[in-house]
Amino acid sequence: MKIGKYTLILLLLTFSLLTNAKIVAHFRMVDLVIIFYIVTHSRHLSLNRKEVALISAFLVVISVTSFLNFDGNPRVHEIVFYYKYLFFFLTLILIRNLTKARRTSIDTPICINKISPMLFIRYLGVYYIIFNFLFFFNNSFLSVTGASRVSIPFSSLDVGTSNAPAYSIILFAIAIYFDRYGKSQLDSIISFGLIISALLAGSRSGVVIFVLYIIFYRRPVFDKRTVSVILICIVGIILYGDNISGVFLELVSRTFEFNLMSDTSAQDRLFKQFLAIEMTLEKSAMFFGIGHENTSITWYDGMVGNLLIIGGAPAVLIFSMVIYVTCKSIDDGPKMFVILFTAVSLISEFVLTSYVCGILLLLTLSTEENNNAAKPI
Repeated sequence: MKIGKYTLILLLLTFSLLTNAKIVAHFRMVDLVIIFYIVTHSRHLSLNRKEVALISAFLVVISVTSFLNFDGNPRVHEIVFYYKYLFFFLTLILIRNLTKARRTSIDTPICINKISPMLFIRYLGVYYIIFNFLFFFNNSFLSVTGASRVSIPFSSLDVGTSNAPAYSIILFAIAIYFDRYGKSQLDSIISFGLIISALLAGSRSGVVIFVLYIIFYRRPVFDKRTVSVILICIVGIILYGDNISGVFLELVSRTFEFNLMSDTSAQDRLFKQFLAIEMTLEKSAMFFGIGHENTSITWYDGMVGNLLIIGGAPAVLIFSMVIYVTCKSIDDGPKMFVILFTAVSLISEFVLTSYVCGILLLLTLSTEENNNAAKPI
């Protein structure tokens, strides 16, 4: 059976998201798939003048920042942030182009080859649920990773570390997808399983993206399905509360702990944000940043701090304008995910990780079938 181009990119993208392991340096499988798609479809991808001007200006600003703060002993490997920002911008442009393609009926993604794009999201959702429960209930997982919280499947991490915050927003984002577009009982079950899995991640980041969705996008906020899920949770706790392990309760408690003054992780994030502001003020009154290669910290646990370091106030402004210009040209479904992922990245630099960009691209591509009222299988 001949596979359409749209189905092929969904298939490759889904396959690449089965692992977060590094292949070479900072490159993961999802990097290669997205770059491959951009290169092979470069003739069909359009850049408007505003995007070209803004992205060029951003690259000039961060280049000037690095030059002005060159101290003769830079951490050259931190230049990878040039790639990370450019990769995110290209992902946004790819989303805009595919939305435009749908509008003009070019490679229209309406169940190409009778395969619904939702099928790929279902597969990935079930995969995450199984992986999380294996991690939680299988002691061998804990002994191998040395971490108390689950991470994105097969991540290349140091022993004892976890990327649970990023994993948490991914799980909640897919649950949001099914809540908004799901049309079957299976979708509701997968969504419920993803929410439980997200609670096992023990991170507040996913809760933030879910709350933003509830407040700004879900209408009505509460419906029969929502009430049913809440009642199931309450009944489950009443019936099986005595059998729930202390680790599970600890993770769930941590997920909903928003007393930032008593949380070491939250305090560390705030410290890095204020440190970035202080460092840029000392160096250049925030007009230009410092450059990652000229600082001792790699991640500042927030886009504002990261942008201030890499390019100062101009970088913050230009980055915001790129998001705004791109979102103006895409439909409401994809736009919702772009805004949610960007907003939650104020907590940590999620959109600068290629795996999160891959999830964002997959979700926005899969919303296209729903905008075209395609029937899922």
